[in-house]
Amino acid sequence: MSGGVSEWLVLDSVPKERPTSLIYLKSLELTQWCLDGNYGSAFLLSLIKCSPNLESMHLEMEDGLDFSADEYSDVWLEHLKDLFVCFGTNELETELIKFIFARSPKLEKVSILTAVDRKQESKMLKTLLRAPCASRAVTITPLRL
Repeated sequence: MSGGVSEWLVLDSVPKERPTSLIYLKSLELTQWCLDGNYGSAFLLSLIKCSPNLESMHLEMEDGLDFSADEYSDVWLEHLKDLFVCFGTNELETELIKFIFARSPKLEKVSILTAVDRKQESKMLKTLLRAPCASRAVTITPLRL
């Protein structure tokens, strides 16, 4: 699915009720084509709202992702256990990951793949380790290309 399609889906309508098919969704994988630009985070968070039993997410974020936590205070990932994220060190991307940490009480494993130097990676990991996390059992594993 391309970024243009995710933009169209978000702008067209955000469901008021959960679609029955997404209630059973346990795993979600979105590539950079879905999570880019102004509507990538809105698309992701709309899917999350409609997927209350989501246990695993694989996200590949594109530079320029737009995100504001204030707009999504009602989003929770109550069953999320496993998160794989591929991203740069963009501040808004980091804010989205911190948001997911704070909203995932059962989160156990986080794998983060970045294409940055060790200094930037260290700074990003310090930021994430200091972020509020709903789960006390989470393990963060940095991966390198």
